[in-house]
Amino acid sequence: MSITGMVGVVFDPLLGLPLFLVVVILSFFITLLTTLIYKWTTNQSLMKSLKDEIKSLQGLMKEAKSNPDEAMKINEKLMAVNSKYFMQSMKPLFYTMLPILLIFGWMQASLAFEPLIVGEEFDVIAQLEAEGEVGIDVPPQLSLTSAKSKEGEEVTFSMVPAKEGLYPITLTSNKQSVQKEVRITSERKYETPTSTYKGPFKKVTIVHQKAIAMSLFGWKLGWLGTYIIFSIVFSTALRKLLKVY
Repeated sequence: MSITGMVGVVFDPLLGLPLFLVVVILSFFITLLTTLIYKWTTNQSLMKSLKDEIKSLQGLMKEAKSNPDEAMKINEKLMAVNSKYFMQSMKPLFYTMLPILLIFGWMQASLAFEPLIVGEEFDVIAQLEAEGEVGIDVPPQLSLTSAKSKEGEEVTFSMVPAKEGLYPITLTSNKQSVQKEVRITSERKYETPTSTYKGPFKKVTIVHQKAIAMSLFGWKLGWLGTYIIFSIVFSTALRKLLKVY
């Protein structure tokens, strides 16, 4: 089993939950994991002393506003301490970067779009390297409803699925064919929407609606925007609770 598959084994059970709840749970899990690793892999006594020194120097900078020479000396020292703090805080990245990238990859592959469901029309967009005609072959479970060209280098095919399943779509141009799979399901699953190719086809995209995890002040946020908001909230709370500097 691939590493990506192992990540799916761990997190796929969450897909039965509402999207908002999935993102909140993963935001808390990732933030807790990174906070604990940060605490365990840094010298917290040193980090606290550096943070206290930074705060002290910032206070002295305010007091020395009327004395440019003194302010410059304090600023030089502040920059040196900030640099030391930054270098120390970078160490945990070596432990957290790979797990986070793997989880983010799973989230993008599972939470970014709405699935294609039976009875709802969707589009397949074929982009060509040069102007040309495109033929399409679809299984009987997919009913082709229309085809539209845009400047000869982009063709949009619309179709309606009649049954759940994983189906191959074959596109042909200039006597060369490419195949793209489309998944029809009521579950939160979908194939990679866009694939790139060599030859007459530049790329083929199965058009999905963006999955909205949360609406905030009129903004419709997907998994990433929602994750960022909650990770900031959780990070602030966990650092105070766990006394992480």
